Amino acid sequence: MYDVRDLLLWLHEFGKETDKKLVRSYYNFGDRQAVGYYIVKLTELMKSDWKAWVLEFKDEMKVKGIEVCTIIDDAYPERLLTIFDYPLVFYYIGDISCIAVPDVISIVGTRKPTYDAIKMCDLVTKHLAKGNVTVVSGLAFGVDALAHRGALAYGAKTSAVLASGLDHITPRSHVKLARQILDSGGLLLSEYAHGIKPLNHYYVARNRIVSGLASKIFIVEAGLNSGSMTTGRHALDQNKELYVMPGSISNAVAQGTNSLFRQGAYPVIDPEDLHLHDQEETRVCNHPIVMRLKEEGPIMVEVLSDILDMPIQVLMSELMVLECDGFIRIDEQIVRAL
Repeated sequence: MYDVRDLLLWLHEFGKETDKKLVRSYYNFGDRQAVGYYIVKLTELMKSDWKAWVLEFKDEMKVKGIEVCTIIDDAYPERLLTIFDYPLVFYYIGDISCIAVPDVISIVGTRKPTYDAIKMCDLVTKHLAKGNVTVVSGLAFGVDALAHRGALAYGAKTSAVLASGLDHITPRSHVKLARQILDSGGLLLSEYAHGIKPLNHYYVARNRIVSGLASKIFIVEAGLNSGSMTTGRHALDQNKELYVMPGSISNAVAQGTNSLFRQGAYPVIDPEDLHLHDQEETRVCNHPIVMRLKEEGPIMVEVLSDILDMPIQVLMSELMVLECDGFIRIDEQIVRAL
């Protein structure tokens, strides 16, 4: 019997495209010709001493302090499994649980941010640190570095997705920043094996993971042809909530972000516009109507209107919203907290 996880590790090393084709052909029997071809290919590969290679590989990763995660591992991020072209294997150093929280925000943007972008990054990371939020970015110059440093400064967890092996931190001037991320309980992650140097198309491919790990993506500033726009397109394709900072029409590094409004992106003028899960839940649960209902128990709507000194029409409007959110129930003019 073959160990599926060991096979994934070995095939991933054999070639990124090969492992994806083999595994996906196995799960997609609609393409019988492809399945047959890759089964023959796999049979040929199995003749090599791949098990010995896997054992050596595991020992090497252990010595280097690198963890390996495959699609069959419990630690594999659920959000990442929902995207197209998810990595079958990735490598990481640090606490992988930091990207499993409800609110993971990817913050990306230009490498040459304006003053407004710098200020927005500071305000947003300060705001995110108030909740159990992890900030994801790509460790590049500009907005990426601002996002990581802001998270560190205000006490939020942060994760960097690399376009190279974990031993090739780029830019080299950010090696210290990468260490600070790990020291703060954060995470470094890459789909590229140890020893792989960054190439231009790796950065483009990396962006699907930057958006795929997140519940929301915030692009601070981006030109029309920037890498951050690739992240934005991935976010839209992945049906993620995409947020952008509006910019001047004369600002070249805002032309890309401004164009995303036409594709459904939400504007961020204030950090509150990001609508964090924990903060929304706290706000609704602490709603005065809900709190009063918990004190009074089931009560007639008219009586509640008198107690709160609130017009019945206004009260009914509030109650309808709270009922839709699942915090109260109205049965024949009797309202109760859930």
